[in-house]
Amino acid sequence: MDPTRGELNPSQTKRRRFPRYKLDAAIRVTEVHSGLPHTVQGRSREISEGGMGGILAGELSAGQTVLVEFPLPTSRQELTLRALVHRHSMSHYGFEFLQTSAVVLHDIRRACEKLPAHN
Repeated sequence: MDPTRGELNPSQTKRRRFPRYKLDAAIRVTEVHSGLPHTVQGRSREISEGGMGGILAGELSAGQTVLVEFPLPTSRQELTLRALVHRHSMSHYGFEFLQTSAVVLHDIRRACEKLPAHN
């Protein structure tokens, strides 16, 4: 078995609902504040079926609902998904995908199969 491909140690799989995979891609996160959209640029670090993590060049508050736009290495189109800001530490944020369709979930799973595990 290739330790760099999709395999996690048992302690990681017990702590998380979904395994995480390395994904380095440009992301855009848009929040609506007082009726006006505000977009923050950043880079993703990891992705899973349930969400993603990344580093942003701006600040967001935990509990906010945002739109996250990012490419998948297995798709020609960028995904735009509603997400909940779950946590942040300095400039690193975690996003939980909300209401992911079966088609999008399939695309994310297919991409994760080709990405190295995030340890």
